[in-house]
Amino acid sequence: MAWRKLIPLDKESWTLPTPMPSYLFWLIIATFSSIFFLDFLMYYLEFLPDLMEQTFDVVLTSFWGIIAVTLFGPFIEELIFRGAITRFLLEKYNPKSAIVISALIFGLVHMNPVQIIGGFFMGLLLGWIYYKTKSILPVFIVHVINNSLSVILSKQYTEVDTIRDIFSGNVYWSIVIISVILLFLSLKQLNQATISPFKLK
Repeated sequence: MAWRKLIPLDKESWTLPTPMPSYLFWLIIATFSSIFFLDFLMYYLEFLPDLMEQTFDVVLTSFWGIIAVTLFGPFIEELIFRGAITRFLLEKYNPKSAIVISALIFGLVHMNPVQIIGGFFMGLLLGWIYYKTKSILPVFIVHVINNSLSVILSKQYTEVDTIRDIFSGNVYWSIVIISVILLFLSLKQLNQATISPFKLK
């Protein structure tokens, strides 16, 4: 059946690289540090309209809405955007082109100005991780953490738009600096932990 060609069912597509505890640790560090760094960038793009803000708030009023945003959405999106689109592009083009194109598609498909930018940068990270592992599981974990943190902040701090609105100046800048350092360190560790199974074009 056609859908079997789009959905990766092999064991390698649903595992974490070994050693698993170490890889998972650095994956989580990379996720949180990239979220904080992206929040820093988005603070200066607050002029972009958020066309989905009210819809997002309505969705989060129900239990199943929260489950859809934090679990179902990431699962389906990773199957489509990494498991199908990014995989196809990596098999046709060089890694840099494939990752950038897939990130652009991932950002644009959100059709919301503020999410297009954030989606593009997050798409770069997700695309790179998928390129290095050819596995849905690590990108699914990153996506779940990203969406879950967004939900938690939206429910806990209803009047703020970015993390910068929560912390004071010195504390926030300390978080940004630490996040940048941890992001580079974690990406270095993740890069060294895996050798991409995709053949270079």
